[in-house]
Amino acid sequence: MATLAVIRARERSARGRGKGRGAGDGGAGDGGGGGGGGGDQADGQPRSIRWMPKPQRANLKNRNERDHRPTERAVTRRPGLWSLALGGLLLALALTASLGLVRQHLTGVKLPGCGGSGEGGEGGAESACASLEAHPFGSLGGFRHGLGVWLGGGGSGTADGGASATFMEFVRGEGAAKVSPDKAVFPTSMLASAFFAAMLVGWLVWSLRATRAADPASAGAGLRGVAGLRTLARLGAAASGVYLVVIVLANKPCPYCLAAHAANLSWWALVEWMAMKHARSTNAKTDALRAARVNWAPMASATAVFLLSAGVLGALDAGKRRDALAKSESALADSQRQLLASAGRAAEQPQAPARPFGERGFTGRWRLGPEEAVARIVLISDYQCPQCRRMENEALALVQKHAGKVSLSAKQHPNGKACNKYYTAATDVHPNACWAARAAEAAAIVAGANAALEGKDQWTAANDAFWKMHQWLFSRGGSFTDASFPVDLAALGFDAQQVIRVMQGPQTLKLIQDDIEEAQSLGINGTPMVLINGVELKGWEAPRALERAVEALLESGASARTARDDAPPRASEKYVADWRDQPVRPMPPDAVERSMGPKDAPVQVVVFGDFQEPNTAKVDALVRGWIDGNIRPVRYVFRHFPGDNTCNQRVSRVFFQHGCLTARAAEAAGVVGGEQGYWAMHAWLLQNQANMSVEAVRRGAAAVGLNADAVVQAMNSPAVEQAIQDDIAAAARLNVGQIPCVYVNGKFVPRWSREGDDVMGRIVEEAAKAK
Repeated sequence: MATLAVIRARERSARGRGKGRGAGDGGAGDGGGGGGGGGDQADGQPRSIRWMPKPQRANLKNRNERDHRPTERAVTRRPGLWSLALGGLLLALALTASLGLVRQHLTGVKLPGCGGSGEGGEGGAESACASLEAHPFGSLGGFRHGLGVWLGGGGSGTADGGASATFMEFVRGEGAAKVSPDKAVFPTSMLASAFFAAMLVGWLVWSLRATRAADPASAGAGLRGVAGLRTLARLGAAASGVYLVVIVLANKPCPYCLAAHAANLSWWALVEWMAMKHARSTNAKTDALRAARVNWAPMASATAVFLLSAGVLGALDAGKRRDALAKSESALADSQRQLLASAGRAAEQPQAPARPFGERGFTGRWRLGPEEAVARIVLISDYQCPQCRRMENEALALVQKHAGKVSLSAKQHPNGKACNKYYTAATDVHPNACWAARAAEAAAIVAGANAALEGKDQWTAANDAFWKMHQWLFSRGGSFTDASFPVDLAALGFDAQQVIRVMQGPQTLKLIQDDIEEAQSLGINGTPMVLINGVELKGWEAPRALERAVEALLESGASARTARDDAPPRASEKYVADWRDQPVRPMPPDAVERSMGPKDAPVQVVVFGDFQEPNTAKVDALVRGWIDGNIRPVRYVFRHFPGDNTCNQRVSRVFFQHGCLTARAAEAAGVVGGEQGYWAMHAWLLQNQANMSVEAVRRGAAAVGLNADAVVQAMNSPAVEQAIQDDIAAAARLNVGQIPCVYVNGKFVPRWSREGDDVMGRIVEEAAKAK
């Protein structure tokens, strides 16, 4: 048998001889000539193949046939169904995650893992999902705002008042780059939803055309039809990459955002893989001609869906803003009426008989404008609150525009653990707010002390220093670092060492805490809180709200007075007024109503609560005590709103582990023992909130005289589940967002409890008199 080396040598020799033969008759010589080799064959193969073993001759024959196959037959196979299904699944996942964020934005219903908004919007903890809407990349309007404060300092004459931000603050959404809700127009979750919906439809259209083609060649050509989607997939992947960097730098790990971006990047990788596979296995020239007939369908479908989706979502966002604006305008009109009425009463009463806020009256330590003014604005704020920055800039503009008629003073209410004992959230929404407030006060203290040493007017020097620091802090969004602050102080003309030493001392902390206590006595429910002549300005969210209110007051002919005449109502009065100002909401019907007290009672109290929540137990005991003791004529209705997302999808997570269990136990007691059995179990559950379990329910049922086994069995019945879900659906219609949520005669009670004050009792008394 010939060796492999010999065989290869003979092959090379045969190829050399073949080059010398003619293409048609094979020729006779062994030298160079024509290119065929057909005339030197006995069986249609080169002469050298005869000397090869049979298996090697077969392999060489197959290779020659493969190398000379016509190119028109080199087409791709149909796209695999698994890859098409995977692509659709990834896009559906991205769309579902982004639509969840859209739903939260439009309805306020918190997603699991995206809960936690504080009272008043600025006082509590925000989840990463919620706080990302306040990021410049969280909305189209926010991006415009953030870009403006980074590149141009907000621009003169804008609500940002020349605020500035560094590039990293812009990327992290900190400082002046933080976006207020009025600027967060068209959240990027809506843009993402429109994009993913468009890509999903385009993918499905292309998949159907590729898999239903009449022949494999056309199906393979369909892979060229995904070229347009591939371009869009690359753009989407680039956007996801940018947003992932922002999420990491801003430390906002929103689970729904991460899921959407991960699915989007995976889909892009799949598209790239399919396109590369196609490019390796198809005749590009032939396939391009076929692709021209199918390219338009996916792209046209995707474009139409994107435009339609973006239009619908934009309209929904605009509708939400219109509703919020209408609400703000109504509240603003009410505040203006109260302000004008207050000015009229002041004109009739030259001197205030009582001075509940001391000899200086209700005002801040520092003031811009005259002591005696027609409009005396007091702003209670937080340097890291973007809404506060907006109101501050509006107020400064009014002081300048109406010189001698308008004054502005400031009070501190930072929402941070470092100085505010009323701030109880797990994390600081505004981590530098306390230090910013103390820095402003320290600048004033140092300047005043230095002026006193030099024999100058101490208050004027301190006042000027305060407002200089105050405005700088707002321009920075209240943000500074240990490294940057000394340099910034020096640039502002302050002695950095003196200011920092005083800022860290107990004097500034006490000043801040005194302001916080006063704000709490006024019933503050979030920052900013704006007061004009002692009247709270509600509806400040409306465009030019402060300007319109002040100019209406100036046009009324009111006389100039001092802050000694201003006396805003205390919290005890404000809480009742807050309930009084609420609109009447019709209560959704209840298929199985759980109520007690006279049906014709002049006051109806409805509580949406959780049997495991302590404040639910408090308000329940209060109202049932009135009924049991015939103290107040009240009809009491209890409706379920468990703080447990295993049965209540309106809450973001499990706040109370056995919320659903106890709701089922109460309803099951009603099934077994009727209305009397329900209320007996109701009371037992609220009095025994600790160590709850199914066995505890058994003990409770037996303790109130019910068949324990029957109660436990009824807990899993459809009727019990339906009763709970009916109440949760009713809560959704009312947009219930807290536990407990209390209504008196159809009006929501924002705050029903205050230490040492019978707020709820006074609300009920007023409701009874109104009947």
